[in-house]
Amino acid sequence: MPLYDSSIAREVLTEAEKDRLLAVALSTTADNSAINWEKATAEFGAASVDSMRVSVRNIHKKLDKAGAKTDGNDLTAGPSKAPKRKTAATEDDEVKAKKPRATKKVTATKKTEETEEAEEE
Repeated sequence: MPLYDSSIAREVLTEAEKDRLLAVALSTTADNSAINWEKATAEFGAASVDSMRVSVRNIHKKLDKAGAKTDGNDLTAGPSKAPKRKTAATEDDEVKAKKPRATKKVTATKKTEETEEAEEE
């Protein structure tokens, strides 16, 4: 669903249109992908599911004409990430890059310790 500026929407929409959108919003599943149109129609008291869909589409057109549609970039920005520092490439970097990886050490288990002790005796 497109994003709209709520301050413009409050000025442009009638109370009935606001109620209709509220019914649709409250009838949307948690992931905001599927609207339960039957429930929204029943809660608002619309004549049919089709008339509810057409009305919501017309409300969106009305908001578009009023300039309430936003692209989502107007949302509050979070903290900016610190820029990564660039360092000059040195010979040390090349040596570090070519260094082989260390292998994991295998720790002795109780059975291997017992077998080693038995072999030593």
